[in-house]
Amino acid sequence: MQPGDIIGRTLKSLKDRLEHGHLQLQVEGGYIYEAKCTFYDPVLDYDLEQFMGKINVQLPVDYIQFLKNTNGCRLFDDVMFGGEAVLFSLQEIIKFHDENNNDYLKIASIYQDKIYFDMKSISNRQGNYIMVGDYQEYRPLNMNFELWFDRLVTSQGAKFWEWTWDSAEHYYKRR
Repeated sequence: MQPGDIIGRTLKSLKDRLEHGHLQLQVEGGYIYEAKCTFYDPVLDYDLEQFMGKINVQLPVDYIQFLKNTNGCRLFDDVMFGGEAVLFSLQEIIKFHDENNNDYLKIASIYQDKIYFDMKSISNRQGNYIMVGDYQEYRPLNMNFELWFDRLVTSQGAKFWEWTWDSAEHYYKRR
């Protein structure tokens, strides 16, 4: 299996599950809600090349596969109240790009957590380049985009990267 192989299958499966644009989800705490997902038109090769030239980056293969399927998306928005799981389009990435910090590229916002690519890891061809954080404080998630995206969809938009830190004592205090 090569990087990028899972992206198309994950997106297709998710789109197939959307009945009339919605799906019913059971999430943490036993809550059930009606969710929708919004996918944008795929990126054109020309636009992808322009983007990489403009901010002087080489994107990883798995992320390029994602962009060729959808140039960003909104996942698992509550039909009544909206949501906060946004994978940015190339245009949004440029809008949020900090030209003074080319080490990290913000690609998503998931319920106030900002998701970044560690550009040095990508340049060094390291497979684990996804980071979570903000304001110069980043924590590695020890995965690539494809694995992160697959787990995000599997967890139905939940911040699965926090689950390992959630003890029973902490879980009940948050509720």
